[in-house]
Amino acid sequence: MTIWRWRKPKPWTPERVWDMAARQGWGNRISWSGRDGFERRQIDGHTTPRPRVGDEIRGPMASGRTARWRITEIEYCLDPRDMWFATVEDVGYLDEFPDAPPVTRFGVFGNELAA
Repeated sequence: MTIWRWRKPKPWTPERVWDMAARQGWGNRISWSGRDGFERRQIDGHTTPRPRVGDEIRGPMASGRTARWRITEIEYCLDPRDMWFATVEDVGYLDEFPDAPPVTRFGVFGNELAA
């Protein structure tokens, strides 16, 4: 028996946060895959840089609230290099987490900008 067994798990904090509503242009898009993508929790996108497992996606809902999803699986494409497909799981709504991190901002060349 070790002491590590009794420690509480660390709460999930995403490395980067992506805003689905702000990424709707050509070459800079995140959306649900196909007609039943929302039901299957599958999204696709064209972004530079590409997201990673554990990143958070935020998107507006019909109710007016902002939902949060965690990327659990991701598949990158080789052509075009900025395309990817991901499976996400529900985390909850943004207003349920007052200490949620802000959306990560990226520059023209894919570099992260200061908040």
